[in-house]
Amino acid sequence: MRIGYSRRHIWAAGFAGFLIVGFVGAIGTASAAKLKTLRAFCARADCRDGDTLAAGLVMDATGNLYGASENGGAYGEGAIFQLSKVQETGRWKERVIHSFCKEGFSQCKDGHNPWGSLVLDVNGNLYGNTMAGPFIDDPSVVFELMPDSDRKKWRVKVLYHFCSRATQKSNCADGDDIFRSGLAYQGQADGVPFDGVSPLYGAAAGEGRHSAGVVFQLTPVTGKSKWKERVLYAFCAKQNCADGERPWGRLVVDHQGNLFGVAGELEKPGVAYEMSQTEGHWQETVLHRFCQEKNCEDGANPNALVIDGQGALLGTTYGGGANDWGTIFKIVPSGENSAYQVLYSFCSQPDCADGGAPYAGLTVDSSGDLFGPTGESDEPLPGTVFRFSQGGTLTTLHQFCTADCNDGEFPESELLLGPNNTLFGTTLVGGKHGSDNTGGTVFQITY
Repeated sequence: MRIGYSRRHIWAAGFAGFLIVGFVGAIGTASAAKLKTLRAFCARADCRDGDTLAAGLVMDATGNLYGASENGGAYGEGAIFQLSKVQETGRWKERVIHSFCKEGFSQCKDGHNPWGSLVLDVNGNLYGNTMAGPFIDDPSVVFELMPDSDRKKWRVKVLYHFCSRATQKSNCADGDDIFRSGLAYQGQADGVPFDGVSPLYGAAAGEGRHSAGVVFQLTPVTGKSKWKERVLYAFCAKQNCADGERPWGRLVVDHQGNLFGVAGELEKPGVAYEMSQTEGHWQETVLHRFCQEKNCEDGANPNALVIDGQGALLGTTYGGGANDWGTIFKIVPSGENSAYQVLYSFCSQPDCADGGAPYAGLTVDSSGDLFGPTGESDEPLPGTVFRFSQGGTLTTLHQFCTADCNDGEFPESELLLGPNNTLFGTTLVGGKHGSDNTGGTVFQITY
């Protein structure tokens, strides 16, 4: 199931507010980075090994990679896979550890079309979410995958079923349609594994009290297999949805337990927001409204946020900027109208050699350098991976599909920092066994 729309040129402008627009960063020289394809998907009949990779990767303590394919698998509705490096050959071996929708398309009790990066806990269990389906009884679900003692077999457990449209439970006040969000927890930004008992947080883009999405918390209940959901905020609670609508992208949690995210898609330029609590009550604060400047030079349609060592929020926008192909931005959170700075506008090189239309959030390393992909499948640009240094220089580490597209097309997920100057990521489609709408790859970049 592929979302059949582009976000480009369909948002509206015209907000007023406080804005600091910074420099447009410099462009670096050619990079000596090297890309290696670890796995090209859709290599098996009917793409039983997975098809279309819309999520990023996680790595366990032994170096195994885990990810999700939106489609493919044994039943065609998506899969969770493991990649393990074979030490003798240096090659990576793939194994599907769960295929969704075993019961049939109209009875997907475990959900279908996983979309969002996984969470790994201290015991090696995986947590993730699926999208809402096209039928009235196909809500999003949050699931847990648990391996046996030798990690040969994995068991799936559904932790929470979101609104069943068939019953219209509580008018779907608990939300639905977890779109590209994934799950978050306190400590995740520092690379600490999930402890398995603390709350998980997420954003559902649909339903909710005002039919504009929610931020939610899931907490395990002692002695029960299901987890308890609590809606922390329902969007569009203010006039003209001034608080935002349709939250998407993974949340980020700071050391104090505050949540940060973005909302706004399609016709809205979007907002960056903070969720904080006082005596158990959560409240939302809009930190920045995008598209405040003429022609949206400050950017529009933000992607997920990351937080650096100084507590600043960093992200990308899909549109807007000086060249109308997106930006890298920085927010220093300090309440409404927080200081906002454009660090870079994409497509500053001829033929957009530096990339454009980023569709994923950033990854920040210990020195403060930023890494991310550009490119989205409704655009003519097949994508890049870039590095943006603290000094303000953007260097393209790899440009996809420059020849036969065996390296994949459209990297739409955040990157994973690995050891020894390596990055791991996925492309949505393409690769040796794919096309411009099938396949996908897992890649490694050494820089």
